[in-house]
Amino acid sequence: MEGDFVPVPVFSLRLREQLYYLLEDESVPTITFVRENKQVEVPEGDSVRYPALENDVPVYCGLWKFANCHGNGLCGTDRVIVSPSSNTNPLTPFEKFWLRNDLKKTPNIRLSCQVQVFGDVNVDTRCG
Repeated sequence: MEGDFVPVPVFSLRLREQLYYLLEDESVPTITFVRENKQVEVPEGDSVRYPALENDVPVYCGLWKFANCHGNGLCGTDRVIVSPSSNTNPLTPFEKFWLRNDLKKTPNIRLSCQVQVFGDVNVDTRCG
């Protein structure tokens, strides 16, 4: 019938508390910036670049602080060493291109804008 009110079930406060508890109990990845002695909790799948810059951790050296691609993976200037690699995404095509020579010497080198975090990682920056 037109105009009939149909009650919509509302979550009880108890159920909301249980859902919040479940979400709160989930582990959140932590990025440890080794040289700077800083730890930052990030959402799963977040890159290293934004949390670094937001916490005054330098990922660009020298002139590249001003002349970079702003996290688009086009310049290859935000190089960091990330371990363990098992808690990150695989190398992106941009990383394979920009890091092709460095990967032979340093297999854990990544671009901070391209690496995504899925568990706790240690990050060693090259500037500082």
